[in-house]
This record gives sequence, C-alpha cells and structure tokens, in this order.
Amino acid sequence: MFNFETLPKTLKEARDNGSQFYYTGKPCKHGHLAPKNAVKSYCLCCKSKKNEDQIKEWFFRRRDYGDYHKLNSLKYWSDKGQKEPKIISKKEAIESNLVRYYTGLPCPKNHYDERYTSNRGCVVCSYEEQVTEHAKKRYNKWYIENRERKLEKCKEYNKQNYLKKKEYINEWKKNNKDKISVYSLRANSRRLVNIEKSAPLVDSEFFELFTFEIEDKRKYLEAITKTKWNVDHIVPLKGKTVCGLHVPCNMQLLPRIENLRKGNRVWPDMP
Repeated sequence: MFNFETLPKTLKEARDNGSQFYYTGKPCKHGHLAPKNAVKSYCLCCKSKKNEDQIKEWFFRRRDYGDYHKLNSLKYWSDKGQKEPKIISKKEAIESNLVRYYTGLPCPKNHYDERYTSNRGCVVCSYEEQVTEHAKKRYNKWYIENRERKLEKCKEYNKQNYLKKKEYINEWKKNNKDKISVYSLRANSRRLVNIEKSAPLVDSEFFELFTFEIEDKRKYLEAITKTKWNVDHIVPLKGKTVCGLHVPCNMQLLPRIENLRKGNRVWPDMP
C-alpha cells in the first residue's frame, strides 16, 4: 500500500516542490492520520469523509495508475474464465469495422470489459439494463409492433449463418444433456398420452397395415427426391391450443423442411 512518508513533511516544502499534498505525521483535530492539501491545508479524510485506508488506496492508484488497472483487469478476466482481449482505441476499432473495442480501463461501475464502438457503452452495463423489468416490457411492446420485421431479419440471419448456428446448437446439446433429456421426456410423455387416447378409435390390424404402407412410401420418396421426409400429423398431437389424434386420417407425408416450418402452430381450417 502507499506510504505517506514519501510525501513532503511541511506546507512550505510541498509548495517549493510543487506537490499537491504533504504529510506531517501528526493527526488532525478529528484524529485522522492522512495527508493535507498544499493549497488550503485541509485534511483529506475530513474533506472527503473517507477513512485512512480509502485515502491510501486512492494515493496508490494515483501513483501507479497503469499497473493498478492492469492487475485489476487481469483478475477480472481470470474470474470470468476468459482471456483478456487486445487493447485498442475506438478509432482503430472503427477503421477495422469492429462492433466492440477494449481499453483496459474500467467503466463507471468498475467493469473491466469491452465497450461498443457506436456509443462507448460498457457491454456488461448494457446487458444489466436489458434484463430489468422496465426494459423487458419496453422490448415486448416493440416486438408486438414490429413482429413481422423482426421475423424477416431472423430468417435472413439464419440463412446467412446456417453453419454457425448448427455448430452452436450441437455444442449446446453436448453441454446440456440433462436439459435435453427433461425436454424429450416431457414431449414424449404428452405424445404417448395422445396416442393411447387414440387407440380405441381405430382397428389395430388396419392401423398396423397403414403404418407399414406409409413407411414404405416415405422411403420411396426419399430415394427418388434424395431429401428426408417425415410422417406428419396434420393437426398436431401436442399443439398449444388443440391436440390432434394419432389416426390415419390425421397423418400425411411432408418433406422434413416443410414439417419443421409447420411445427405445432398451424393446421388446416385453424381458427
């Protein structure tokens, strides 16, 4: 920590050396062992209402400004488990068409993180503002007014970054096997309930023949078109507003892409 003994001892010595502070080694009238200002001779603890340790910390940062922030930034990124980014200026980031840049200095909330080139805002601070209840309500209102525009942008992004998104999904599946098992069990349980309810409505022998036929037709279409086909339920088995039946009249063959687009949101003559 910073040693006050290195400061000038008297007010005259401080003014002769051009120093901003001096330290006599004696407490002030309030009992603070802190430096005094060379212009008005007031105790720093009395003026700022801070204790001696905070004043020492402030002097330490003032003396070794670069080293102090370098140590703090390394600690900040090591706690996050990430490597510290390269320090560049905003001008260099704009010339390189970068969305973010890193200065190595903290924001007002003491985050040693990257900043946006558009408004110099801290990435962490902007994220904390977005997760507030007020920000969520504001986004929901905007989304309702601009839903079609947002969906079009998402479709364009998915087309341009198909491989990137696929890699991200595969990596998420590897790291979240527990969640996937819970989701799949929940979905399969609801499907099985609907299938069991549909069983009494159709003859078992007829349904078995139908399943063999539709499976052969699916394989035949895949061989001809060289694309994957799915056996789809026209009215979804586990839709949000309606649940269809697992019967032949509610089953059809669809290309896999069309089936994924359809999802469990649409069906013929839906209200």
